[in-house]
Amino acid sequence: GKAARLIINVLYEALDGNHNLIPNEFLEIGETIDHSIADYISGMTDGFAIRTAESLSPGAGQVFAS
Repeated sequence: GKAARLIINVLYEALDGNHNLIPNEFLEIGETIDHSIADYISGMTDGFAIRTAESLSPGAGQVFAS
């Protein structure tokens, strides 16, 4: 829902703003930078995505805290 969209938005904006954060294998196979970012995010586990979003935007992971 809304929390997942927030995490994905944080990840996308951070990766789009700093392509050095994207592993080379995703940059090599993606047809465009958008595809590379989408492929990288879609391959993340939930925990990794939340931890990564939290490290890029402190507080982002709090949407999943219970």
